[in-house]
Parts: sequence; structure tokens; C-alpha cells
Amino acid sequence: MPDLIFPEHALQRMHQRQIVVGQVHDIVEDADAIIERDDGRTEYFGVLDDGREVMVVIEDDGTTVVSVMTRNQRRSRRR
Repeated sequence: MPDLIFPEHALQRMHQRQIVVGQVHDIVEDADAIIERDDGRTEYFGVLDDGREVMVVIEDDGTTVVSVMTRNQRRSRRR
């Protein structure tokens, strides 16, 4: 995978969501799931060490990060 390009907007949103560049690289390089969209963008899905599910959207150029979103993952309770 070539080096990823992080526009300022993507970096700002990553900072707000407490996600660092290395985590995005890890998800893209070793995704749990990959979806190629009709608009040419690709979605990469993975889970961070803290349990948050992350989706990284890459532009159709294959290098520009469009968005990085999280969804809190429910953790099962121990009984």
C-alpha cells in the first residue's frame, strides 16, 4: 500500500476522535473487512485495541483519506 495522504480535515476529525495516523495505517493494511463502493472510494473496517470499531474511507486514488469514523463497540459483561 502506498503512503496515505491525510488532508487537514481528516486529521482534525481524527484528533477529535482520538485516532492517530499509525492506527489508520494498521486498519488499511490489515482490515477486518473491505468494501469497494460504486463511487470508487474504498471502506476499510477494523477494531482498535480499546474496542472501538473504525471505518476508514479512502478516495478512488487509493491514497487520500476521506474520513475516519468510529462506532463504540458493545463489550459483553462478565458474569
